Amino acid sequence: MSDLQEGRAKILQRFDEVYEELASSVEDESIRLMLQYTHQLHRLWRPLLGVLPLPEGGRFLDVGTGSGLVPLEIATTRTIDAVGFDIESRYIAFAERFREALLSEGILDSTSQVDFRLGDLANLSLESESFDVILVREVLQFLVDPQAATDSLFQASKPGAIICMSDLDDQLFVSYPEHSDAFSRMFRSIGNVQRAQGGDREIGRKLSYYLSQSGFAIQSVFAIPQARHFVETENDPERLFVIEQMKEARERVVSSGEMSDAQFTALIEQIENEPQCERYRFNARLVAIGQKPRA
Repeated sequence: MSDLQEGRAKILQRFDEVYEELASSVEDESIRLMLQYTHQLHRLWRPLLGVLPLPEGGRFLDVGTGSGLVPLEIATTRTIDAVGFDIESRYIAFAERFREALLSEGILDSTSQVDFRLGDLANLSLESESFDVILVREVLQFLVDPQAATDSLFQASKPGAIICMSDLDDQLFVSYPEHSDAFSRMFRSIGNVQRAQGGDREIGRKLSYYLSQSGFAIQSVFAIPQARHFVETENDPERLFVIEQMKEARERVVSSGEMSDAQFTALIEQIENEPQCERYRFNARLVAIGQKPRA
């Protein structure tokens, strides 16, 4: 390992340590679990960040920034002018705390500007031709009109800008043994509610189409796979995160008529009390990369 690589590895190690220290101190259990689970997923994205064609001092837009991991990690290696949007104020608050902690550690490039803002892609007002690189992760699945959102990102892109979109596709989710009837029913109900509200849980396969229709030239399409063989215990981080996500969907599921409040409670109790299980699980994020024509 070269001195440069060794130095970079030490920075990333401290970057991860600062994140974990802050995340573990969050009192809200649902947010803490999300932060910890997001950090696991972030490691899958890390190889891609180093090859993003973001020029020195370039403008970077991160839609669905969550805890701010992506723009802040990029700012450890180069000068950038970045803004991260998310619809959850608690995530934005954590991202700002994380940024300040990294600055105090001297890990961030001191000349970089990384801001976090509350906002919904469906309603963002973005300056025309202002960004060099745009990243959109697991956002379009929730939008009623993803094509209109992609059109607005085309307008916000500089000529020659790169856009990278990633989202899920439920057809790529595989688990063996299959999940319990209680888990499967809850999963279906939440998906039904999302679709009834205009969302799309199979949008991953459509990303390149939306980009192309907006005017981007498709540069690449690929999948980021995640496969595990593990013993799913009651304290498995992914399991705990999924259960918290289910609990947060209670109001939407019950008000939609998918099930009664009592039925929801009974299903959650069954899921929480399921026995330890050895399991294989596969999932993948589908990615599409496009470029705005220079002329």
